[in-house]
Amino acid sequence: MKNVEKKNPRKIIVLGIFLATFFCSLSGQINDLITVKYLPEQFEGDSVMFGITFSIFSLGKIITMILFARLSDQIGRKKILLLAFFLYSIGTFLAGIAQTPTQFMIFRLIKGTSAFEGVILALINDYYKEGERGTAIAIFSASFGIGALIGSILGGYFLIWFEYRTTFFILGFITLLSILSISLFISNSPDQKLESERKLNENIKINRKNELKRIFKTKNFIIGLIINIFLMFCLSGVSTYMIFIILNHYMIPEQLSGAILFPIIFSYILFTLLMGKKENPINIIRYGLIILTFSLLSVIFLNFYDNKIIFIIGAGISSSALGAISPAVDNFISSFITKSVRGEALGIYRTLSLIGSLLGAITAGFIGSIYWVFSPFLLMAIIAFISFLFSWFLMK
Repeated sequence: MKNVEKKNPRKIIVLGIFLATFFCSLSGQINDLITVKYLPEQFEGDSVMFGITFSIFSLGKIITMILFARLSDQIGRKKILLLAFFLYSIGTFLAGIAQTPTQFMIFRLIKGTSAFEGVILALINDYYKEGERGTAIAIFSASFGIGALIGSILGGYFLIWFEYRTTFFILGFITLLSILSISLFISNSPDQKLESERKLNENIKINRKNELKRIFKTKNFIIGLIINIFLMFCLSGVSTYMIFIILNHYMIPEQLSGAILFPIIFSYILFTLLMGKKENPINIIRYGLIILTFSLLSVIFLNFYDNKIIFIIGAGISSSALGAISPAVDNFISSFITKSVRGEALGIYRTLSLIGSLLGAITAGFIGSIYWVFSPFLLMAIIAFISFLFSWFLMK
């Protein structure tokens, strides 16, 4: 056991997780910026089509998340992570050859089947006990933000430097670095290997099903899940529709889009790292949600004075709150998951949470197209406030 730990210390595992998700997020952010610009030019797409392209990505994750999480319990986290990031890479490459909106959607769906989040959370829980996992989860969450931060800066220049289809091939090669990171730095926990062998026993299988039922009936688990569904709705809506506003409402030149997005995404990263390592997730969730509510409501000022500076400040505060809340909810939920059902339980939790992501982007695009351009943020403010009420009165 000691020899295995020396060869695969926990810090190396976290490094592998960080690098894999960082390269994935870097590629994804550049991809998103290009998609926003490409859809209107090539497919005459509007904000509704823009929302659908992001929602269909979440649909892909919903299709495979539970399956991947369950398989990771049985055959090990590493093999499933390699498969997941391979699908992400293939989907990225294929998007560059899409000739029709339907093809583009299908390739986005394939990319979305790379449902690795539940498996990575299970891997973190394999190596970290309660009271220790906050920092690891925060680093995992921050890796998305850091990748998005750099991607937002480079994305505008990619639109200038490269032809659309060429860009997707370049991004595909970047995603291969995620696969390399998993290969080099990730290994299955020795305890998880023993659990896999034990699960072959029929009695263990029965006990495992009973344990899953017990966890899913836990009041705090249910409340945490509902809050995370609402949170993913807001996160998906804010992150996707924000890009649409910057490029299509304020008409920011592509090469400057990164400078506009920088403070917004940086605030997400900063508060993820600052608050994620604190092992008091309930208070972080509560205060983060009320801050999120008021920051989203600040778009009301744009009805009187439509100024991009006001929008950036409001989006930055919202991003800070989302950055603090996201790892806190994952940490809160993790405290209810026992080792024997870790992968599958977290996979189901993440899959159900994706319902929020699936609805968030498409709802924001649809509402923004038929009502006031900033009205989606008001809807998300209501959702955030309802989440706050759940956390304040029901979460213990």
